[in-house]
Amino acid sequence: TYVTGQDLKNTPLISMRPGDDSDAQNVLRHMQVDPVTPIQAMDDMSIVALVKCGMGHCILSRLLMDLFPKDYLSDLRIFPFEPPEYRTICLVHPKTSRLSPAVYRMKQHIIDFMAKKQPPHS
Repeated sequence: TYVTGQDLKNTPLISMRPGDDSDAQNVLRHMQVDPVTPIQAMDDMSIVALVKCGMGHCILSRLLMDLFPKDYLSDLRIFPFEPPEYRTICLVHPKTSRLSPAVYRMKQHIIDFMAKKQPPHS
């Protein structure tokens, strides 16, 4: 099961204050959804707590949701978007010709790891 932009048209969404939740707002803009946001929270933990209390729905990244203990989320249903939405995460380091051995090794580890995790391109 999945969620489309059409499904979100009149769905009450709990969100962060405008400007604090650019990932979710970018997804909604891409799906051409003008969200109904009756409640705004200060952080992701508060948003999830409000959803758990039945106050509305939210859009959060899978990366963030994976940080919560499974039993904490057991009373929630989590749906992916159709079409799938992806975010771009960048590795940033100083523009120098010499990286420390630890930074170089970590950079290589991230590149190798992400090469195995690339989402399929449409």
